[in-house]
Amino acid sequence: MAPIRSLLLAAGLLAASPAFAAPVPVLDFPAPGLPYSTTYGDFVSYSMPILDWASTSTGGPAYLFNTANTIQDALVIGTGAQTNNQDLGLAGTVMNGFNFPNVVNGTVNYSTTTEAAGPTWNVSLAALRDYLTFDGIQHDMVAYFNNNQEGQGNNNLWAWAQVTLVGPGGSQTFTLNDVTSGSPSAFGHGDYVLSGGAVTLCYNAPFASATPANIVPCGDPTAVDSHTFEHNLGQNSVSYAIFSALLNQLIWSGAYTEMQVRVDFQDLNNGFENLFIGAACVGPTGCAPINVPEPGTLALFGIGLLGALAIGRRRQHAGRAA
Repeated sequence: MAPIRSLLLAAGLLAASPAFAAPVPVLDFPAPGLPYSTTYGDFVSYSMPILDWASTSTGGPAYLFNTANTIQDALVIGTGAQTNNQDLGLAGTVMNGFNFPNVVNGTVNYSTTTEAAGPTWNVSLAALRDYLTFDGIQHDMVAYFNNNQEGQGNNNLWAWAQVTLVGPGGSQTFTLNDVTSGSPSAFGHGDYVLSGGAVTLCYNAPFASATPANIVPCGDPTAVDSHTFEHNLGQNSVSYAIFSALLNQLIWSGAYTEMQVRVDFQDLNNGFENLFIGAACVGPTGCAPINVPEPGTLALFGIGLLGALAIGRRRQHAGRAA
């Protein structure tokens, strides 16, 4: 396997500085791949601690940020603190965020739905595209989740999620699940993803040395060092970034009008987990500049000055790979 630091450098990750635009830091994510991401059903889950080490250890940008400073202005799907009204002045309606856990008729329930046809968190795609578009860039959508199981040794949170796009022409559903997890069945599923667990990687060179280290199987004769990455980071640090290339493509396609989200948990201990939406650039072609008219075209309408201003506002994202 190629050295992890070299691999990320090739992805254009380490040379970039994250651009910060309200309400959530805009990060560049490499194309999905081991060891910093894993596929669960229709989604890729990026490990923020592993990405942060791979980047900051060689002078790149940080991949951990403080939820407390961002979530109050973010598009919130659910939080353990309170429901969130986050219309943010968007062009469409946004439903209140869920409580994690939910209290239904005085009873604690760890599902965002209490029945098959129960409520979902809904956002119009007009509002979502509005939220993801700024500085002349149409950004990719990522969902950020911070795992806050009280007590660092308690990593038994199980999560399952489903996202459905609906529109006049029908619907399409995407599921975050793990059919090999062996999780106990609850809320109609037996394929939950184990969240918050520690991940140990082994290397053929000392972890803290300046020498680039290859990741090797733990127990391999060449393994001389290891490091464990904790994902139970508390309520103010994001553990995972969740992304689907096809879902993102369909959000921007214009073929659907609304996104509906359902989330179920097992063994949640009411530790103030957060799930919210951010804008990002994923992979070498992750963010597309909006097509701004050229000054000459605008001059035909006698507003050449406006054209110059529009060009001045265009931004080439700093982390976009060639």
